[in-house]
Amino acid sequence: MGKTRKKKKQASSEEATSAIPHTIVMQRGKVGRFVNSLVLDLRKVMEPFTAQKLKILKNNVLRDFIHVAGPYGVTHFLLLSRSEISANLRICRLPRGPTITFRILSFSLCRDVVSSLRHAMTTPQLFTHPPLLVLNNFNTEVSSMKLMVTVLQNMFPSINVQKIKLSTIKRCVLFQYDEETNSVYFRHYAIKLLPVGTSHGVKKLLRRSVPDLSKFEDISEFITKGNLSESEGEDMTEDHVTLPQNLPGVGNIRRQQSAIKLTELGPRMALQLIKVEDGVCDGEVLHHEFITKSRKEIRETRKRHLQRRKLRERRRKEQERNVKQKQREKEDNRTRSIAGQKRKSTEAELSGAEKKRQKLGQHNKIQAVKRTTKRPTKQLTGQPTKQSTKHTKHTKQSTKHTKQLSKHTVMKTKHKRTFTRKAHRFNAP
Repeated sequence: MGKTRKKKKQASSEEATSAIPHTIVMQRGKVGRFVNSLVLDLRKVMEPFTAQKLKILKNNVLRDFIHVAGPYGVTHFLLLSRSEISANLRICRLPRGPTITFRILSFSLCRDVVSSLRHAMTTPQLFTHPPLLVLNNFNTEVSSMKLMVTVLQNMFPSINVQKIKLSTIKRCVLFQYDEETNSVYFRHYAIKLLPVGTSHGVKKLLRRSVPDLSKFEDISEFITKGNLSESEGEDMTEDHVTLPQNLPGVGNIRRQQSAIKLTELGPRMALQLIKVEDGVCDGEVLHHEFITKSRKEIRETRKRHLQRRKLRERRRKEQERNVKQKQREKEDNRTRSIAGQKRKSTEAELSGAEKKRQKLGQHNKIQAVKRTTKRPTKQLTGQPTKQSTKHTKHTKQSTKHTKQLSKHTVMKTKHKRTFTRKAHRFNAP
């Protein structure tokens, strides 16, 4: 039973992660080192459901990433590019669009924001869960603004208020629209909760930081008189909330009041909406901030886009047809090659069997001939047999050998005689 439960839990977790939107943040073209660092900061913002260690090669085209996005469950692209005027940010919804293009009026990196703060708050535990999205001052009656709001909402996972754990909400992302400047401001904060109704001395003790008590005679003086730094200011009643759940941190208990504190993490961006287009970076322009077209021009552009779509569909169908035909040809070639290999193997087996038969026949013939020659036959008188001829040859060879030996011995005796004679003559007086 335990194993089946584990499998069910794994399946449910996979389904939940597949429903969550995933993003890829990357640069297109030459953008410079500051925009490259902005890409890394935006990847940090979109954690944990983003490709943090993505490496882009020069040969990679946007179409390659679109083909890969489906199997990996990627739903949004954040593309940063640079033109002669300014840097641009494109947010693409996959697989069919729309694409929203922003002009980046100004931006600050995470390192600049953190260095400007007195009490920075950057811990890796903040990025284990996705951030909370906050949209402020957007007019949804305008079609372009409504489309922009829906795209921004779909970039982040939705929240179930009844089931959500408040301990998972550690960051928030703010998009605020300014009507006067017609720009959207982007901010990224870390959320912190502090208990309310306690003095600053008790708060310092709850933070587990040991205070300097050398100036006080008793700890009661430290709590009542204080003489402490007021760097964070007085707690405002607007920030006070009653907690529905127990949260990590000293004093954050259920049904007790706590104050919400936001510390900025960065980056900062000031964005201006340029255009909204259908499709992924190559569709019909639905809205443009600076260019207005007449109805006739809109019809012509629509016709052009329809022709492009028809051309693409035709090419796609042709490509699919060609792929199927190639697969059929490959299968036919495979079946033919298999049949040829089988035929060759059978022919080789048959030829081998025939050769064996021929060899056996030749062997049998030779054996039959040998048998016929070995059989004893009646010899005529006066005609020598094969055995007698062999015996005579052997005797002739033995006689020759004996003659040669006798000659050799005679020569040896003669040599000895001459040697003895010479020696006798030498020794004579």
